[in-house]
Amino acid sequence: MEKPQIRKLFRKITARNVHKDSFNITHGLYTQFAILMKRLEREKLLSNHMIASYICLPNKEIPPPHIQGYEYAYPRFDKKLITDEVPLMEFKLLPDINSCEEEVYGIKVPPKHLETVFPSVTLVPLTCFNPVSKQRIGKGGGYYDCYIRFMRKSGIKSTFVGVASSFLECQQQFWADHDQPLDFIITEKNIY
Repeated sequence: MEKPQIRKLFRKITARNVHKDSFNITHGLYTQFAILMKRLEREKLLSNHMIASYICLPNKEIPPPHIQGYEYAYPRFDKKLITDEVPLMEFKLLPDINSCEEEVYGIKVPPKHLETVFPSVTLVPLTCFNPVSKQRIGKGGGYYDCYIRFMRKSGIKSTFVGVASSFLECQQQFWADHDQPLDFIITEKNIY
């Protein structure tokens, strides 16, 4: 099966399952994320107390977990053509989620004038994932793959963490040349 078909299949699975047990999924994700953050702190992998999150599309995605004591940055998408040196998106510290502007693909994004930051941890949305290879299929735009590649090539340290429910696990390999593996994937049950 090709990536577009896999993406379509798992979007249907998410639509059917995301509300069935949303409390336990959310609680489990927060617990696993707290465990992972303590591990990253212990291993001194955090260069700052900032987490890059994503803005959840209501009723379509697993909401990202939040931990007190960290600042949160949110993505600003850029429609410009991409080169290896310029990321397709950047993260902005956002004092208030309500200060987002409606901009790209119907997704609210932070105002352009805010400072661009490089958080220690980047939460990455996904449609499905392979727990062994830590591959993911995203939403189809390639934004996060470009951003991850840019960060790694630039030598800017960030830990990339996929956020998913366990029902999005897929054993099929779907690697393409531009795909970037994640450092960790958290579900309500495991840290991979």
